[in-house]
Amino acid sequence: MTIGQVIEEKLKERGMTANQLAVKSNLYPRTIYQLVNREATNPTLHTAFKIADALGIDVNEFRDK
Repeated sequence: MTIGQVIEEKLKERGMTANQLAVKSNLYPRTIYQLVNREATNPTLHTAFKIADALGIDVNEFRDK
């Protein structure tokens, strides 16, 4: 599973939009959309932690399975 797939799955589980995640993680919406749409696949560690915190998950859930 890619980081984008994990984000997409967690957004659905939480009933959140990508824009809501962007606000909650204090990231640009474009960053979230690029990850979800697989336009970007390797976010910085800082970005990954911000997204994980905003989703309430451990950053290790982003690791390839």
